Amino acid sequence: MTRQLAGVLLVALALMSTNCTYRASISAGYPVMDEHNSRNSLDWPGTYAGVLPCADCAGLETTLTIRSDSSYHLETRPLGKSDRLFEEQGTFTWLEGGSIIQLNDGATRYLVGENRLFLLDRRGRRITGDLAAHYILHKE
Repeated sequence: MTRQLAGVLLVALALMSTNCTYRASISAGYPVMDEHNSRNSLDWPGTYAGVLPCADCAGLETTLTIRSDSSYHLETRPLGKSDRLFEEQGTFTWLEGGSIIQLNDGATRYLVGENRLFLLDRRGRRITGDLAAHYILHKE
């Protein structure tokens, strides 16, 4: 019985000392590094699709394929306006932090999530409000 109690106390002491070290590093102003981001933690290559809002049509049927070699293929079709399919190919870059990709047009950015791409506004921020759910492409 005393061996079991000593073992439990030893484990508790080890856990408490680890927690104290972690808290001390935060209070001392040392940065806590988290190497996880969308680029290295998610299975992001693939095809994403959805209907994005459109100012002068019923919506933009959008399919975006992003590949592990940093290339992409984008197809858009304005609904209710014409049957014309617009295609674009190019490369994308990962922005600092590894969670946002920017297409080679320099303006289109997506936040990469788990099986989803969130279209960002012109300032690179996530769209909020009642229509926020309409700015998401889902992985097929």
